[in-house]
Amino acid sequence: MTSPRHPVVLIVDDEENILRSLRRLFKDKPFRTVATTDPCEALCFVREEPVAVLVTDHRMPTLDGDRLIAEVKAMDERVVCIRLTGYADLDAPRAASPQAIVFRTVEKPWDEGEISAAVHDALRHYDGAPGPEPTNA
Repeated sequence: MTSPRHPVVLIVDDEENILRSLRRLFKDKPFRTVATTDPCEALCFVREEPVAVLVTDHRMPTLDGDRLIAEVKAMDERVVCIRLTGYADLDAPRAASPQAIVFRTVEKPWDEGEISAAVHDALRHYDGAPGPEPTNA
């Protein structure tokens, strides 16, 4: 089990290069990063270990990100979810899932500062600390 001092950030994207990039970005952070290209593997992980933040691609071939978010939230409603999208028009992913279950949507390609801030804000939200409110943009 993971200690409260080292929360888990679970990253799910069907592109291995995205996972490598995010692992590298978060490698020296005070949280544990787990990454997979398989949404079903991610669901199994959530059943086994507590996850603080889920970062997931919006569009994946086996299970789309919104469905993954819904299933993770059904298992543990405390998980804070960040959706990555390559959509140029953000209205499609916004409409796809209720704002209440998505803490933030980050557009690909992301700015490292933006994705890092989103994850840190999500961790503060998970811990109940004051911080920026969830946004769906």
